[in-house]
Amino acid sequence: MTASALALTATAACSSGTSGNAASSAGLTGQPIIIGGSGPDTGQVFNAPEQREGLQAAVDSINSAGGINGRPLQLEYCDGKFDPNAEISCARKLAAKKIVVAIDPFFAADASDTAYKILDDAGIPQITRGTPVGRLTSTKSYLLSSGAPGWFYGEVASLVNDGARKIAILISPSPSAQFASQVMARALDSIGVRHTTVVFDPKTDPTGATAAAKATADGVQGVTLSLTNAAIPVVVSAMRHGGYTGEIASCSCSFTPETIQALGANAEGIKVVSQIAFSTDTKNPGVSQYLSDLKKFGAGAPPKETGLFAWSGVKLFAAVVKPLDKIDAASVTKALNTMTAPVDIGTVAPWQIAGKKPPVPEWPRVVNTSVQIGVVRNGAIQPSDEGFINPFAELRKVAVTKAGG
Repeated sequence: MTASALALTATAACSSGTSGNAASSAGLTGQPIIIGGSGPDTGQVFNAPEQREGLQAAVDSINSAGGINGRPLQLEYCDGKFDPNAEISCARKLAAKKIVVAIDPFFAADASDTAYKILDDAGIPQITRGTPVGRLTSTKSYLLSSGAPGWFYGEVASLVNDGARKIAILISPSPSAQFASQVMARALDSIGVRHTTVVFDPKTDPTGATAAAKATADGVQGVTLSLTNAAIPVVVSAMRHGGYTGEIASCSCSFTPETIQALGANAEGIKVVSQIAFSTDTKNPGVSQYLSDLKKFGAGAPPKETGLFAWSGVKLFAAVVKPLDKIDAASVTKALNTMTAPVDIGTVAPWQIAGKKPPVPEWPRVVNTSVQIGVVRNGAIQPSDEGFINPFAELRKVAVTKAGG
């Protein structure tokens, strides 16, 4: 996806501001705790209204249960329109509102990281999904889970653990996909597994046949994907049509319900790696609560990963700040940094920062390292029985086994 070049003013870029369900906070008389969020509610290139729905459902759920120590949560939300100028304007607006935290701010069109840095400079902590790359190092970024590296190490681990010893990394010609390929190559190099990288460009290879043939040649046993949503059905169908029956793995970031539907029968058996629990995992108490909250407080958005990320961020924030007498950006930052007792909200592995070290030093914010791996069955992603795993540790096991053997 490419960002549009529209120049929007702050007024046009942002929603009307405060969002909330008055009924859910009835009876709460304490000073509101204002949290911020931003995402592409609208936009010609890409939109994800389920993000606002996830945030608001969590806010209303918490308020209906008494708020945080009697104080209601209040969501300040800004529509970034998947436009870099609008996203930067949203960041400025949220900073001016003096929010105490930004929950999963989704500034994906602004590749410069400028919008996030505005929040950094304002001292506002951000509970994020760990994209773009700058969020892996910023001291104001608190990754809800393993960040983008978790997706890509997870793809590799899912194939290697099933015995693949020659892997193709199939990517789109974009900076984000190139970063993904570098991370996956690094993971494979660390355990001595052979790999090759293939770039699929629909402009020169509209059917995907050339990329598919290159990716599955010479005894490849597994293929990882870092492709756009539109490219996945083209290339996977070409691989299957060419006779490839080996393993395929993708991150959940691009393997959406729409992608699965477009793939049809070709989606069956593909492994999908997620930073958080799958919304189909109704045995997970956190997921069940999310689905219940969405049904009760939502405005019709379907359960999707973006919504679950946002909902989970609010729930984590509420758990972290509950013991605090004073809640502002500085106290929230301190509470996040000193959280020693793991917080378990169900939708991610138990979360903490204090005392934990990153498995890869150059990504110091990646300390909560778990992912969940699912498999597409009958048109939906079904979670594995393993629950949350640490893909970094899984690959270290392989390296140790090979060294010992």
